[in-house]
Amino acid sequence: MDSKSLEIISQFKDALAARSKVDGTLVNTSTKTTSSSGGNDTLPTYNRGLKLNFQHPSLDALNAKSVEYNGDKFTVLTNHSIERGNLRNKRKWSQFYRDSNEENPEGDDEEDEEDDAVWSEDDLDEEDEIHPLTESRIIELLSPINHPSELVTHPAISKTYQSQTLNKLAMELIELIEFEQNNLNWLNKLLQVLNGEDWFYLLEENIGLRDYDHGLDEDKKKTIAKKKEKLSSGSAKTNDSNRLMSEEEEQADPFFALPTAVRRFEAFQEQLDSKDETGVKEELINYLQVSIQRQHEYIENLTQLRNGLVRADRLKNDLYNWGQEMHDKKSS
Repeated sequence: MDSKSLEIISQFKDALAARSKVDGTLVNTSTKTTSSSGGNDTLPTYNRGLKLNFQHPSLDALNAKSVEYNGDKFTVLTNHSIERGNLRNKRKWSQFYRDSNEENPEGDDEEDEEDDAVWSEDDLDEEDEIHPLTESRIIELLSPINHPSELVTHPAISKTYQSQTLNKLAMELIELIEFEQNNLNWLNKLLQVLNGEDWFYLLEENIGLRDYDHGLDEDKKKTIAKKKEKLSSGSAKTNDSNRLMSEEEEQADPFFALPTAVRRFEAFQEQLDSKDETGVKEELINYLQVSIQRQHEYIENLTQLRNGLVRADRLKNDLYNWGQEMHDKKSS
């Protein structure tokens, strides 16, 4: 570079140095005012939402410093962190050359003593702290695989293929599908009742079949004869099924007689039709049909999602097993 360019650069650095000094004085005055105003307060002052001035200057603020290089003086910009890094590098280089040459010049010792006098013990203790990123293996974690056998040994990708997350999700989806299927069954039963297809009357204990003598059990003959005597005597203790029987059914063969549940079901339906004058039943049936349709679609989507998870888990296990075989063949 020519002399003119160097002169322009030096003028620019001087201007920056002067500006940094002015900013430093402004910060010092602001810190004094904030400290004097907040001296009587018991609570600490915060900068959140108030946009207050900082009490301490930032570590990134640059200060002017004159250095000598090749017989000439230059103005450079530096700060606390840069100086500490320079000191650390200087000590590393000096230690390296001392170990290689096994010499300890007096000039280097004097410079080290001056640097030790400048920096405090707290700054020197920070040098011994190990940064957490230095122990992380970023290159190994982010490096791609070059062969399928590396699926087993790669520190990051191998964990993905060994995890059981997809299997757990598939099992949870199975439980969710069963729960939603049970809800769908109850909705279907309710719709059947509202449509007049009540399954309650089809149960064995509620169907109301008449007793019939097959001629196989004598004790049963006696019980049937006793029941006929009670019916003929016209006792007051008659159940609902006997009340609904007509005279023709009484005289007909019990084997061909209709169950009493038919008449009870018809009477119940007549009561429902007479009470449903506002149309609530029809509206409820429409809502049930829509909800059943949505429930069917929801269960189908859950089933497709689970099938995809099961397929992905199966392919993942297959790839890992193939990589394990290749790794065993390659290592053996």
